[in-house]
Amino acid sequence: MNLGRDKPRTNRSETGLVVALLVIACGCVRGIAQSTSLASSPSAEAVALQRDAYLAELGLLRPLAASLRAQLAKTQGDARHVMAEQLGGLYAKMLGSNPTSDERKQLEAYCRSLLADVPESATPTLRLTLVEAQYLPVEDLVERMELQLATPDEITEAKRVLADVVPAFERICHELSDRVRAAEARKGAGTVTDEEADRLRAELEQYRKSRSQAEFRAGWACYYSALLTGDNRNATRALEHFGVILNAAPGRPATIDRLPVEQLKYDHIAKSALGCALATSHLGNAPGAVRWIDEIERAPELDAGVAAQLLRRKMVVLAADNRWADIRISVMRSRSGESGKPSPLSLADARTLAVLSLDAMKQPDFREGLRSVAQEMVRVAMDDLVARGEVGHVLSLVRSYGTAIIGADGFINNYVRALRAYDDARALHKEQEPDNTNSPAHADAVINAYRQVAGLFNGALRASDAAKYGSLRAQASICMGLSQHYAGSLEEAAATFELAFASQAAEADRRNALQYAIASLSLAVRNGAKQLEARKDKLETLFIQTFPNTREANAMVLQRTSGGKGLSVADIESLLKVPKEDPLYQASRSVAADGLYRIWKRPAGTAARDFAALRYADVAQDLLRVEFAQAISSDDPAAKHTADTVVNRARRIAEVLLACSAPDINRAQDVLAMIVSVSKFHGAKLDSIQDELAFRRFQIAVSKRDPAATEKELVTLRELGGPFVAAAERFMYKRAFDEWTANAADMDAAGRVVSSGSRVLLQADFAAGSQATVRETVAAAAAAIWAVRGENEMRDLALRMDREQMTKGFKTLTTLRRLASLEEASGRADASAAAWLELLAACEEDSDAWYEARYESIRVTAKVNPAQARTAFDQFKTLHPGLGPKPWDAKFEALLQSLASGTVPAIPGGGK
Repeated sequence: MNLGRDKPRTNRSETGLVVALLVIACGCVRGIAQSTSLASSPSAEAVALQRDAYLAELGLLRPLAASLRAQLAKTQGDARHVMAEQLGGLYAKMLGSNPTSDERKQLEAYCRSLLADVPESATPTLRLTLVEAQYLPVEDLVERMELQLATPDEITEAKRVLADVVPAFERICHELSDRVRAAEARKGAGTVTDEEADRLRAELEQYRKSRSQAEFRAGWACYYSALLTGDNRNATRALEHFGVILNAAPGRPATIDRLPVEQLKYDHIAKSALGCALATSHLGNAPGAVRWIDEIERAPELDAGVAAQLLRRKMVVLAADNRWADIRISVMRSRSGESGKPSPLSLADARTLAVLSLDAMKQPDFREGLRSVAQEMVRVAMDDLVARGEVGHVLSLVRSYGTAIIGADGFINNYVRALRAYDDARALHKEQEPDNTNSPAHADAVINAYRQVAGLFNGALRASDAAKYGSLRAQASICMGLSQHYAGSLEEAAATFELAFASQAAEADRRNALQYAIASLSLAVRNGAKQLEARKDKLETLFIQTFPNTREANAMVLQRTSGGKGLSVADIESLLKVPKEDPLYQASRSVAADGLYRIWKRPAGTAARDFAALRYADVAQDLLRVEFAQAISSDDPAAKHTADTVVNRARRIAEVLLACSAPDINRAQDVLAMIVSVSKFHGAKLDSIQDELAFRRFQIAVSKRDPAATEKELVTLRELGGPFVAAAERFMYKRAFDEWTANAADMDAAGRVVSSGSRVLLQADFAAGSQATVRETVAAAAAAIWAVRGENEMRDLALRMDREQMTKGFKTLTTLRRLASLEEASGRADASAAAWLELLAACEEDSDAWYEARYESIRVTAKVNPAQARTAFDQFKTLHPGLGPKPWDAKFEALLQSLASGTVPAIPGGGK
């Protein structure tokens, strides 16, 4: 775990219109996929469109741009212009997403190439969009430079960009001005139709709007260029560009007397006036610059964004003229709160005040009277930075201007010195152990440096006024613990972190402190201090309970669950709450999805399984979309590995969705199409899962009630073999059984039971008990068909099934009774009699079934051995003189007469 104080730089990308268009396109592809056979592959165009939609929706702009470039090269006609506009908009988004210098240069090259390759799309509006995107990051950089926060390399990069964009903006301004004049001339000629007039009005409005935007950007770009290069000509040109917006005479610089004060409520008007103040100040006209500021301040209604930055702009103008008394008045007025207590300056205002004051004090000819005011302003700025908890800015100012600016005593002064020493120790650590910067040091010099730093933080914490700085004290404790950690005193560091956690600090500081304590103990345990493991586990539990659903807590849950094993429902819910922007989002949802899949696999009722299935599918499909986009973003080994993940996850989703009581066919088709797409992209073979894919298509065909497709996939499965053909055969058997159970008179359904059941019985891995159940059903269905249709092969099949049941020990009264009847019908009276006698022995005496078995056994025996039958009848009559209850008494009486006459009653029922 990295215990350093530096935070990683993050970028935010947006996709705008491109996202919307491609997501709509994705919907079209889905419709195409659903309207075609699952056995067929989607077209290359459909796959590309689907891929681009996923890339756009996920904000993966670089692969999306590469895809659009490839498509643009193959596109002709009007569609080429539309695609060029989309690609240009995408480049603008990428340029505005804080790219590195090398990335920016590459993007600029792409922009130039686009305009050269598709000249018909090179409208001023598109060029303005691209140049703006190239320029906008410079605004932030120059303002950071004014606050002493930019690096020399960043300033060099800003100069390079401005050298490109200033002439580009000015060319666009000239072209748009020409177009405005031309449109105005056509409109004023009065020779156009009403329809043409409407079009001209819309065109003129767009040109004027774009020109205003271009002049505004050109004005600020010229001012920033003057600021960086010292070239006053650029400051003059800035005033001329702002003049177009601020009602100046044509071709003349902006002037205060023509300023539309009532329009300062609009953003671009107010910012243009502010730019005039700064450009005028840069040209050395301090009174003129102050007049601009005063006019802006007096505006009856002022844009809120300009009002927020007006103080620091005013301080810049006043400082350039050494008007420190006026600066003091403006600062104190701004700091006076409604309650009478001073209200700290904003971060930007306080930092600006500090930099202006400290730079002024470095001037050798700075008058003493002014110096005292500037020194007072430095103290005000420092106090306000501390009051806002911005000690990092105090520290950076100390690095630039020396420790003299913070004094010698008190918590703040000692804390800042300790922070500076900490940064020096970190630098020494990186210098001497570049491959070990985030772990405890090994070099004695580095270890000693960290120990001295820990002592400095301890001294700050013991300062007499330390109690006044609650949040800063917690941060000092954390930094002290970090110093102990890097010095190798892991148990001591953990104790310091625990004290910081127990303090009344801000939640973020308490969370960091506890996290660092766990990190120190974890490392100590790995180094052999096993006695600390229970303490570490206790703190992890405390962290998960105290800071649930945080990235760190979820990482601990992920580590504890070892890939999803042992996940509780609470763990799953916690992992599912990880936000999308969190780096752990994908890993946590992957583990949660595995946990949900295991829950779905557990035995449960239909409703519970359906709920678990849909929950799993929702989570897993979100993951699949991200993984699919990653898998098709390139053909490198990492993408191929992700492609394997896509295939496996899509298989699970299809399995779950098609197992629901109401299968989700559309979503299942989507994920199956993704398997085909990602495999085609990487040229991967699907031979090992062809049977599974055929089975999913079979399930979909069944759900769609498409007999032809069902039979087709069933044939494919039988050709492929494997476990899935067994599942399909069992499914067909169950469906036929359900149909026949619902209507016993449906002999076609009975035939399907016989056909599918016979195939199921051929499966080697079928459990004995399940086989017996199927044999029983097949026998019953075959016997029913024989009874109705007289098909002797059905009778023989039923006999074979029942005899096998008897051989394997699965004897039931139903089986024995049917076997007895079928044996007699096939001419085996002795076997029939034996079956009836076995049934007789199994029945409760004097029950209806017992009388039936007694009767039938004597009747059938008479066919084979009349004497034995008469003996059996005599035994029965001796024990039952009345020949049993009705209706059996009459039947036995008739049987007696038959035996006496030498005839035997025929078998009741039977085949035709």
